Amino acid sequence: MKTNILNKISTIYITILIIVFPLLVGPYGYENILEIKYYSFIFLSLLYFLIITIFYAYDRIINDNKKLKIKLTILDYLVLIYYLINIISLVLSPYKEYNLIKGLGRGEGLLLTTIYILNYFYISKTYIFNKKILNNFAISSLLISLIASLQFWGINIFDLYKGISGPHNMSFMSTIGNIDFLSAYYTITITITALLFLFKQNSKKETILYLISLIFSIFIFLLINVDSGKVAFLVIIMILLPKLISNNNNLSKLLLILSIIVFGYFLNYFVDMRFIASTNTYKACWHLNTISLGLFITIILLLIASFFINKKTYNIKKVNKLYYSYIPLFIIGLIIVYYYDFGISFLKDIQSILHGNINDNLGNYRIFLWKRSLILFKDYPILGTGPDTFAMRFMTNFKEDISLIGEMSINDTAANVYLTTLVNLGLLGLLSYLSILIDPFLNHKNNKNYLILLLTLLCFIIQNFFNLSIVIVTPYLWLLLALLNIEKKTNIMILLN
Repeated sequence: MKTNILNKISTIYITILIIVFPLLVGPYGYENILEIKYYSFIFLSLLYFLIITIFYAYDRIINDNKKLKIKLTILDYLVLIYYLINIISLVLSPYKEYNLIKGLGRGEGLLLTTIYILNYFYISKTYIFNKKILNNFAISSLLISLIASLQFWGINIFDLYKGISGPHNMSFMSTIGNIDFLSAYYTITITITALLFLFKQNSKKETILYLISLIFSIFIFLLINVDSGKVAFLVIIMILLPKLISNNNNLSKLLLILSIIVFGYFLNYFVDMRFIASTNTYKACWHLNTISLGLFITIILLLIASFFINKKTYNIKKVNKLYYSYIPLFIIGLIIVYYYDFGISFLKDIQSILHGNINDNLGNYRIFLWKRSLILFKDYPILGTGPDTFAMRFMTNFKEDISLIGEMSINDTAANVYLTTLVNLGLLGLLSYLSILIDPFLNHKNNKNYLILLLTLLCFIIQNFFNLSIVIVTPYLWLLLALLNIEKKTNIMILLN
């Protein structure tokens, strides 16, 4: 038996994690989707660990294979430190009489943290990177988006809504569930798919896969209209813009993706699906006016421009100087937002902040959560109160505040992964977590696959400022870290292809 066997096992597991896991739902639809994902992930992961451990032990003990050695990287040590802080925080927690192994909120207790970290180590030490694994993200994104598209047209596939009307207007879509989690999922799948299309030499089948996946995924992403994902994508676009316009091939592909984005807006505006309660059916209302016509013409012009630019040959040198233009453009943009209301929710929030009105209701009451999370942090600043204890602390300390803003709700996270970590694990926990996320950027490898993964990680990191850690999407963060951590010497020939 060779390391190739371990690689094949890990390849199968990663494929299941990317394609199959997002599709798993239970008989009660959205009512218990978190529980289904939770137990499915644990089962799949434990089965993977068992199989890998058996094969590894057999080769080391029975075959006496001394070549299978595990070498730890800086990132590995940082992950181990983070895990140790989780354990210490749990042991010292004032809530240790509760089930902190599972957690007191979204099930993000020590058990899931352990499995996330084991996933990271098992994958990074046994898998040999191959670009084909990235194609699975495009396939997964396409499948998830197709299900959501059917829901948009009133087809309640898998009976996920259990008779609830108007699925395309609901806050739950596809087999991911809550649209905030779906947006987080898209920051990974759309980013990888778009960057593969933009920067890799692809076969015709791969190019078709990427384009079809982007068409459906961008349409649904625009439909759910989650600001955190938009902010993340905007940052990535700003970083990549000089590269994207540096030659005709990149610019041509960029214009093609822009046409897909405009097409997504076109569909969202042009088609309005309405539920007719009297007949229990859906009716499509078409918006035939100047706006829809203008969007359609824009699509045609972008496609024509993409076609002709692809026929030209040019290369702009020193295009990185365009970065300097972002500063005045950014300032001009802030001035415009300060004086003009575009009617867009996250721009309204920015406008309110610029006017000095930092109210609790900003960002769908995220400011309400963030302010009080910082108050909680002061009580246990070093190690927090244990994994996934945010709900216990917040609901105990701010029950009256919650009742004053309206209907009583359970607040089990800060709607910000970093503030939630600060409350749960203290300053040491947050610093160790941030060091894990920063390390891949400090140990940069100069190949396209690594850069694609790195930019995808950045996109996910940004949206985490407005989201939460949950088993529906968090496994992909640790998968990205594992893929980035794979030793360069073990797969350099594959990466160079």
